This record gives sequence, structure tokens and C-alpha cells, in this order.
Amino acid sequence: MVSLAEIVKEYLTASSPLATEISGRIWTPISPKNFKNDSGNGSIVWTQQDIASHPTGATHSPLYAFKCYGGTEKAKAAETVGGLLFDRLNHADEAVASGRIMTANVAGGGGLTKEQDTKFWVHTTLYQLLIEG
Repeated sequence: MVSLAEIVKEYLTASSPLATEISGRIWTPISPKNFKNDSGNGSIVWTQQDIASHPTGATHSPLYAFKCYGGTEKAKAAETVGGLLFDRLNHADEAVASGRIMTANVAGGGGLTKEQDTKFWVHTTLYQLLIEG
């Protein structure tokens, strides 16, 4: 069985302006230890916060926290990556090989902050997804 994380990653890295911007720099639940946020590309790290599933298992509704980083452009680019993520998820209901994200709704967040531990600028948003697969 394909994991929900695989479906999300496949959807977010499919050909789109978001995929071009992050260039495969997408991880769950944490970034690699050598991640320095110092390239010219943005990146995304996401974690699953909660999940509900239909009793038949046909659909799942995970809540994900997405952190969007901006690479060398920092704050402005972090907001750009967050905007591209929003645009990509607003065009949900597109099938990928491993499944389909049917809908995506902003559940909270949407703010730009500076992480205390890394000092990286990050745009964080919670999304409730409805996934078939």
C-alpha cells in the first residue's frame, strides 16, 4: 500500500511552478541534518499532525503542517514558496500515479516567522487534505 506521504510528495513534485522552485527539496517529517537553507532554491518540510479516515479506508483526511523555506532569498522567497504551495494545493483533485488529493483546505497558520533555533525565515501553514488512495 502506498503511504499518504508518498502521494503528497508525488503531487507536490509533479510538474508545476512549485516543483520548479523547490527542485526536489521536500522532506517529511524533518529535513536532512546537513540542510542549511543556503541554496538558490526554496524547500518544504511537512509533518502530519492528525488524521481521520473513512471507515472503508477509501479516503483519508490528514492534517499537515507545511514549512516553506526560501533558500538564499530568505523571507521574501519563503513567502513565495508558501504562495506556490497554496496555488498547487488549490488545484487539487488531480490524480498522480500513487493516488489523488481530492481537496485541500487551509486549516490555520499562513504566517511568516523566523525560527528560533535555526534563524531561517519560514512560512508555515496547516492544510487539511482529503486523499484517495
